[in-house]
Amino acid sequence: MDVEVSKRSRNFTDYDRNLLFELVIQYKHVLENKKTDGTSVKQKNEAWDEIPLKYNSSCQTSPRNAKQLHALYDGIKKKARKIYMMTSEKENIKSAINVVDVSQVAESSGTTVMTVEPTLEFSTTPSASIQTNTPQSLPEKKRKRQSIETLSKRIVERKNFKDKLNTDIHKKKEEILDVEKILKEKQLTAANIDVLIKEAELKIKEKDIQIKMDEISHKKKNSGN
Repeated sequence: MDVEVSKRSRNFTDYDRNLLFELVIQYKHVLENKKTDGTSVKQKNEAWDEIPLKYNSSCQTSPRNAKQLHALYDGIKKKARKIYMMTSEKENIKSAINVVDVSQVAESSGTTVMTVEPTLEFSTTPSASIQTNTPQSLPEKKRKRQSIETLSKRIVERKNFKDKLNTDIHKKKEEILDVEKILKEKQLTAANIDVLIKEAELKIKEKDIQIKMDEISHKKKNSGN
């Protein structure tokens, strides 16, 4: 079963991952709760029961269960924590990672690389050998925070551009369908006109034949007299 979940996780699209994190943000106060008492565990289980229902109603791929979505979420958190530890140089701080573009990080152990947009908070374990919030470290933390915020802004702009592009494409498709409908109606009208013309030509020919027959009959009568 774990093998199947791992294979399915690779089929998540960028839209699906963003959708998952939009839902996770709604339950962040529950899912990120560090308490392990019965009430907290029950609330987390209820949250993971509700998330797949909302996810599957809006996803663009095959439906997912709570185990698959939970595994994807944990995998991204693990990847984000690893990147955070590498960039923070193990400083003893508690910081919010606004966005981590893990698409720039090489895949490891078959884990799908994806973009994390929601805020994920991680805290490192205190160490006696690490000084906390020294004046020298503040500019460095500020620079990293600004860099992360800039990256977050670019990803949001790219996502908005992609959404706008998809909307424009959808509108163009609707316009094409409307044009095709009009053309079909015109073709049908032209076909009806052709039928009417042929019927009129047939009636004219019938009249010509009738006139000729009347002329022949009239000549015969005159010859008899």
